[in-house]
Amino acid sequence: MILQAIRRLDEFQKRVHFEAVTVAFLSTGVAVIVYGYLERAQAVGPLNMGVVWTFMLCFYAIGYFIGKVHYK
Repeated sequence: MILQAIRRLDEFQKRVHFEAVTVAFLSTGVAVIVYGYLERAQAVGPLNMGVVWTFMLCFYAIGYFIGKVHYK
């Protein structure tokens, strides 16, 4: 269903969403690595999937905003 919705978007919207996904993927990777180091230092509790999805959602929103502003 998500792929069908994306396929119906125009090229501009696809580009903005692609940039948002790219920002979310890379930023989440960095955030998880940093979180792992903080966990090893016993500064934070164990990592769970809820935290990872929260990172991804926040970074996607930031990436979408950046993409919209960049192409405006």
